[in-house]
Amino acid sequence: SDIVSKVLEGKVHAFVALTSILKVCNHPHLLTWDTDEQPEGAHYGDWRLSGKLQVLRHVLQLWHQRGDRALVFCQTRQMLDIVQAFIAP
Repeated sequence: SDIVSKVLEGKVHAFVALTSILKVCNHPHLLTWDTDEQPEGAHYGDWRLSGKLQVLRHVLQLWHQRGDRALVFCQTRQMLDIVQAFIAP
């Protein structure tokens, strides 16, 4: 990617690349969302595009069936916004 090339050339600190990896691992829209290039009906933070949210959905459904409660933490506000929209009815 462009970021990796810049890190290898010494133009950007490695932390920038690590932050990009963190974003992609949480949800691809954190790194790639562009409102002008989205297909009709697409929405920011679609849970089906994130492996973490797919697993979270499954775990929360299991816990809900058992009557358990959960507290979900996020490292960034952007991911918290996505998780909140995902959980809210």
